[in-house]
Amino acid sequence: MKPGFLIYNDYRETLSMLSDDELGKLIRAIFEYEINNIVPELDKTIMMAFNFIKTDLDRNSNHYDSICERNRNNGLKGGRPRNPNNPVGILVTQQNPEKPKKAKDNVNINVNIKDKDSNNSETLEFANKYLTKWNEVFGTQYSATRQIVKPLIEWLKDHSLENILEAIENIKNDPYWKDQNVEPIWLLRFKDPKGEPVDRIEKFYNTKPVVKWQTHL
Repeated sequence: MKPGFLIYNDYRETLSMLSDDELGKLIRAIFEYEINNIVPELDKTIMMAFNFIKTDLDRNSNHYDSICERNRNNGLKGGRPRNPNNPVGILVTQQNPEKPKKAKDNVNINVNIKDKDSNNSETLEFANKYLTKWNEVFGTQYSATRQIVKPLIEWLKDHSLENILEAIENIKNDPYWKDQNVEPIWLLRFKDPKGEPVDRIEKFYNTKPVVKWQTHL
């Protein structure tokens, strides 16, 4: 059995629709599914949120199982080959460096991201431009690009960076969303809270400012 499971920040928008009581039932349902592989009976609202999270739970479980299977197969083959300089396999303690390495400033990218383009300098530049525009429009101070890099890479296949930046500006022209407390990842999501595919970039790119005409008599 896995030692645990992940709850992602992306769930915040979906879970915000639940009451405290509903959220408690959802957490219990997640534990029941993760430990006993049982989907409890839930009302429609909680089940919608559960199914949204279950997709990630299943994907992470499959990834965990594949790693366990790989390790078992490696064990059957005798494990990791011995180091010719240390054939007995004695553990050697690494000496501490004289001075700890200083962390680089403004490193916002998550090193665990597997996409080969995530660490591309051009991609990081695009992500920084995205956050700069967002902060300029909404008066915020977001700097961490970890959440937005992967979805931004995918959206750049369908939209130019210029269109995406214009979409950010046009959110302020929407009568509803202009006053909502939305985060940078919100525009880049591929599904709405109901699990339906959504292209908010296309929507807001085509949202033009409302011009009020006045007649002077």
